Amino acid sequence: MKTARLSLSGGWKGLVALTGPDGQTLDLEEWKDCLCRPSDLVENAENVLKTDGPTRVVSRHLAVGPHRFEAVLKRHVTKPGPLAGFRSVFPSRSMQTFELARRLLRAGLDTPWPLAALERRDPFRGIESILVTEHLTGAVELYRFVQEAEQSNLLVPSMHRLLCHQTVLAFTTLTQCGLWHRDAKASNFLVRKEADSVQLWLVDLDGIKPIMPWDRTNQTRGLAKLAATLGWSGRIGATDLLRIVNEYARVFEWSLTERNRLFRSLWQRAVAERLTTFIATAEHSE
Repeated sequence: MKTARLSLSGGWKGLVALTGPDGQTLDLEEWKDCLCRPSDLVENAENVLKTDGPTRVVSRHLAVGPHRFEAVLKRHVTKPGPLAGFRSVFPSRSMQTFELARRLLRAGLDTPWPLAALERRDPFRGIESILVTEHLTGAVELYRFVQEAEQSNLLVPSMHRLLCHQTVLAFTTLTQCGLWHRDAKASNFLVRKEADSVQLWLVDLDGIKPIMPWDRTNQTRGLAKLAATLGWSGRIGATDLLRIVNEYARVFEWSLTERNRLFRSLWQRAVAERLTTFIATAEHSE
């Protein structure tokens, strides 16, 4: 994927993709016209997907010259404070995620195409950054997909196997890149049904971190998190987790003993996470 740096008025700087998700050739000057008022693109969007403290996520149409995109814009604001000087040394969240998405795509992991990353640094207002990615229209969260597939009797064995296989591909790719996902819950995976098949994407890359050489446990924590959030479904259970573990272990040539140990560990952690979530939800509702 070709990229280019750009500077905009108001102190905004960043990176843009010169290649679109379908192979479109994008022009830097047309990008400048499209992104000339970054904050307005977020504030004036009618479709707000999420607002959580310093983070706001919206979807909207973007026009880059003759090319039209359904895009998701994620803005994050880091307020000034004692650590502001330390944070200013590192790229903003949007810049880090943009580069991470490019890296994962090169490695073969499906994630929304990164279109642009912008940042503005101000000693009084902090760091404001905006990540722009393609919007996967027609895709739904994995948990919702499983629920709806159950209700319509579409979650047949072949669908189970395909979802498990794509899940393994996602986690093995992360591991091979020396990464793990600390928040790999089902809502951070999107699924889109395509004829008799399905396609799985990993979204919200903020929780992806490097695996430290001394901490092998983190290598599989994401699998446990996903198992915990899907475990509420009556059609997703130990058999599916075992299928995932076996395929994951084959990639890394683990022994049968290691596979069994991993399965027991993941299942115990998944049950523990479900109980923790249940208790926290119950306490919050009181």
